[in-house]
Amino acid sequence: MKLNLVLVVLCAMSFSIHALAQDGGTTTSTVASGSAGQNSDSGPTSFYVSKSPFDLNFRTGFMAPVQGTEISLIMSSSRIKLEGNYDFGKSSANMDFNLGTLSVAHAFNRNFFAGASLSYGQSKSENEWESNGYKDRSTSKSNGVSDPAFTLGGRVYTNPAIFILALTTRIYTGDAEFKNTADGTSENNVKNGGSILTPSVTVHSNSSGLMVGTTLSYSIMAEKTSKDTNTSGDVSITKSTGGNVQNATLFMEGPKSNLAFGGSIDYTKIEVSTYAPNGGDRYQNTAMSFSSATVFFNVKISSQFNVIPSISYGQLGQGFDNVKTKDLYTASLTGKASF
Repeated sequence: MKLNLVLVVLCAMSFSIHALAQDGGTTTSTVASGSAGQNSDSGPTSFYVSKSPFDLNFRTGFMAPVQGTEISLIMSSSRIKLEGNYDFGKSSANMDFNLGTLSVAHAFNRNFFAGASLSYGQSKSENEWESNGYKDRSTSKSNGVSDPAFTLGGRVYTNPAIFILALTTRIYTGDAEFKNTADGTSENNVKNGGSILTPSVTVHSNSSGLMVGTTLSYSIMAEKTSKDTNTSGDVSITKSTGGNVQNATLFMEGPKSNLAFGGSIDYTKIEVSTYAPNGGDRYQNTAMSFSSATVFFNVKISSQFNVIPSISYGQLGQGFDNVKTKDLYTASLTGKASF
C-alpha cells in the first residue's frame, strides 16, 4: 500500500473517516474509600491520561470515583510519522493531532458510578509521494466536537483483587463529513458516523502500596455513515460495518504520595471492516493494530487537585508491514479535581 493511502486510513482511525473510526473503552478506578477530595489519590491514573493519537475513537478514558464527584480536563498533542520505500517510489507522511477532553464522574456509593465526556479534536496531515522525479502532495484537516460518551459502572470487592465492570456508549450525533477542495486539501469533522458500545473489565490489586492490574475491553460498532463531497460539490454516501476494536492494558502505579509515578502498556486491534460507497459493491479493509507504552507522574497540588503529565511512544503493527517508519508520539497534561 502506498503511504498516501495509509495516510487516509490513519486519518480514518483517529478522526472517524468512514471505514475505520471507532472507540475502545477503558476504565479508571479508585480502590480505597476516603473523604471527598481525596479520590484522585486512589488511582489507577493510567486509565484517564492520554496515550495515543487514536484516543478519540479507539479508547475512552473515564473516571470511576469511589465517592463524591470528579472533573478532569485532558490536553494532548500527538504525532504520527510514516516512511516507506516501494517498487515504484517512496512516500512519507506526518500527522499532528491535538485533543481536549472534558470529563465528569459521580459515585452514587462505593460500588456504583456514572460518568460522561466530550472532546474537541484537531488534526492536520501532510503526505508526499515521489516517483521518477514526480512529487504529489496532499493535506487533510479535521476539527470539531466529538460524539459524547456516557459510562455506567460498578465494583466487586474481593481479597486481594477489585473488579470494575463498566459499559460505555458513544452516542451518534451526526454523520462523518469530508470535503475535498480544489487545492488538494480535505476538510473533515470528527464525528464517528455511528454509535459505539464498549463493555470493559478491569481487575487490580494493591501490594505494599504498588497498584498492578489489567483491563480488557471490546468495542462493538454500529453501522457508520459518512458523506464525502468532491471538488464539484457531488456527495457520496458510504456505509461501513464491522471494525470492532479489541483493547488490552497492563498497568502499574507506585505508592501514593505528593509525587507518584506509574505507567502502562497498551495493545489495540481493529478488526476487519467492510464499506459500500453509494450502496454499491462492498469492499474490505484489512485488520490493523498498534501498541504503546506510557509513563506518567501524578503530582498532588492539594487535597482536591492533581496535575498529571504523561508521555507515550508507540508503533503501528498489523496492516503496516511494508511501512519502514511507523512511530506514534504523544504528550499530555491532565488536571483533575475532586469534590
